[in-house]
Amino acid sequence: MVEQVSEAKSKRDEVARLVDQESAKRTEVRLKAQQAEKSLKSAEDRVASFARQLEQLDKKIADTQENRNEHQLKLDDLNRSLESAQQSTDEHADFDELDERERTLERDLNLTREHEVAAKIAWTEASRKGESLTRQAGLLRDNAKEAVERRARIESLNERRRDQAAHLQDVADDAREVAAMVERTLQGVAAERDKLQEAASSHDDELKTLRAQRNEIEPKVTDLTGREHALDVNRERLAAEAGQLMQKVSDELGLTLEELVREYGPDQPVPVFDDDGNPVPLEHTDGESDGNADDAATDAPDAAANSITDPSRFQTVPYNRQEQQKRLDKARRDLAALGKINPLATEEFEALEERNKYLNDQRNDVVKSRDDLMQLIKDLDSTMVEVFKSAFDDTAEAFEKMFATLFPGGTGRLRLENPEDLLTTGVLVEASPAGKRVKQLSLLSGGERSLTALALLFAIFTARPSPFYVMDEVEAALDDVNLTRLIDAFNELRAHAQLIIITHQQRTMSIADALYGVTMRADGVTAVVSQKLDK
Repeated sequence: MVEQVSEAKSKRDEVARLVDQESAKRTEVRLKAQQAEKSLKSAEDRVASFARQLEQLDKKIADTQENRNEHQLKLDDLNRSLESAQQSTDEHADFDELDERERTLERDLNLTREHEVAAKIAWTEASRKGESLTRQAGLLRDNAKEAVERRARIESLNERRRDQAAHLQDVADDAREVAAMVERTLQGVAAERDKLQEAASSHDDELKTLRAQRNEIEPKVTDLTGREHALDVNRERLAAEAGQLMQKVSDELGLTLEELVREYGPDQPVPVFDDDGNPVPLEHTDGESDGNADDAATDAPDAAANSITDPSRFQTVPYNRQEQQKRLDKARRDLAALGKINPLATEEFEALEERNKYLNDQRNDVVKSRDDLMQLIKDLDSTMVEVFKSAFDDTAEAFEKMFATLFPGGTGRLRLENPEDLLTTGVLVEASPAGKRVKQLSLLSGGERSLTALALLFAIFTARPSPFYVMDEVEAALDDVNLTRLIDAFNELRAHAQLIIITHQQRTMSIADALYGVTMRADGVTAVVSQKLDK
């Protein structure tokens, strides 16, 4: 009921809000209608004003047309008078009078033409103004028509809004009636609630008694529930242990739990074992013992298997759990001392043996490869020693000749730093120009060192010739005398090889067969120039 009342109140508030909105919209529409009426009235006034202006323009145009007609008549009269005057001049005679009359007529004619031009200008201006006013009047008529249509739409909209306002007023009246009815219903519900509260208060004592009893019983129920839960857990644990035990007996002994209890239960006697683990036989008469001694010794290995099946042949004792537990612990220690049995030991041994064989084969291959490589290195060392010895001897011989060419009267030679080990030895260059007793290159001048280096280079070229050689400004540090000797060496070397020399020396260029150079043209672009020299 309370929800219905709340819903009814919300509907009433919604209806009131809608009524206010419609009232505001109605006021706005009324204001718009008033503005439209004012605009329409202003447009009608402007249309009337333009109509009056059009009438004035029409009247002015008519007056101008009449003036034009009058002037046209005057012009026609003047033309006729001029013609008659010309005719009379031809017949008879007063020339002075005729001239005067002609001038008068011309003045009248010019005045008439001026009036005609003015009338035409006024007519054109009046026509343009009339057309403009006509267009404005048309626009104003259209605006007035639109205003009338807008006013009609606004009136129709106002009519619909009035109908809606009336409908909303009816809805508001209905809502007020519903609110009044809900108010009466609420009063009845409140009275019924008061009665129920009085009835509920009469049951408070009984409720307090029941709550006290519940509080007394709740601890007992909680205790019993906890004990039940603990028993359930214990039962599940014991059931799990029983299942594991039965599975273990089945897996390890191949017996069921009933068979195990029946044959090996605590009510069965336990055989006595000696230090070797064999069951001890019963003591009989001497003859029986002598006669059965060999049988007992022979059957000793099988006594453990037959002790339970034939307990009358061996000594037994009653079952004692502590003693049997000690025997079990001792047996477990003995079993642990034996270690675990690996059933895959044979396969693992075979796999390891095969792996060992494979690794030995690989090692033998590596050893053989190493021996082969060491032998190859020895052969290469021997070959390199031979090649180096031959090349060094040829280069040393050629160096002595080339040094004598570049340094007339001087001596130069090559020697090994460690002749016993040709693979690691260094090469020493000894140079003594004519008139000097020095042998170290560091004590020579820059030109002499350059010339000595060229002697060594030319000696290598002579000992191991090539088709061509490239040299870059090798004579830059030489004076004219040494340059002449170097040019002689070039001439000797060019007899069996081609020389490509980069140089800035003019004397070196003079012995060339062809020159190639880079120059800059007049437009600033570099160009390559070649020139062959005739000998």
